Amino acid sequence: MKNQKTFLWGIKVVVIFVMAMLLAGCSLFAPKEIEFTVYRMPADGSETLVAEKIQMKNNDKSLAENVIYHLINVKPISDLAYDDYLPTGTKLLGMEVKDGIAYVNFSKEVNKRTMGSYEATMFIGSIVNSLTELPDIKAVQILIEGEKKVMYCGVLDIEEPLVRNESLLKKPASN
Repeated sequence: MKNQKTFLWGIKVVVIFVMAMLLAGCSLFAPKEIEFTVYRMPADGSETLVAEKIQMKNNDKSLAENVIYHLINVKPISDLAYDDYLPTGTKLLGMEVKDGIAYVNFSKEVNKRTMGSYEATMFIGSIVNSLTELPDIKAVQILIEGEKKVMYCGVLDIEEPLVRNESLLKKPASN
C-alpha cells in the first residue's frame, strides 16, 4: 500500500512538472534548429527570385516572423541576390496568420523608395513567395502602418491578399 502511494505521488510530481514546463513555454520538445527558404530580388535584373535556405537556432519568433526578419535585416548569402532594395528604416510592426492569410504590417518607411514596376513586383514577390513557402500560409496581405493600401509605390496593386507567384521562381532544369 505504501509503495502504491509513493508511486502515485511520483506520477503526480512528473505530471505537474511537465504541465509547468509546457505552460512556461519551455522549448524542451522544440527543435534546436529551424530551417526555411527566403526568396530575394535578383542582382542581375532577371525575372526570377533567388532562393536561399536559412538554418538558424530556434527562437521565440514564428517561422513567418523569422522569414520577414531575414528579408529585412539579414544580408543575402548569395552574390546573386540584391541586398539594398529595402528602404532604410523599414520595420516589421506586426504579423498575424489567420485563416491561411499572413497579415504583414510594415512601417511607413517600406513605401519611401521610388520603385518601378519591376522592382515593386520583385520586392513584393519576395515577401509573398517566401511566406507562402510555409505550409499554413496561402496568401499575404501587405499592410503599411496597419492600413491596407491600394497600390505599392504607385505601380503594384496590394489592396487584396496576394497569392504565390510561381512565375517568379526558377524552374528546375529538365533532362
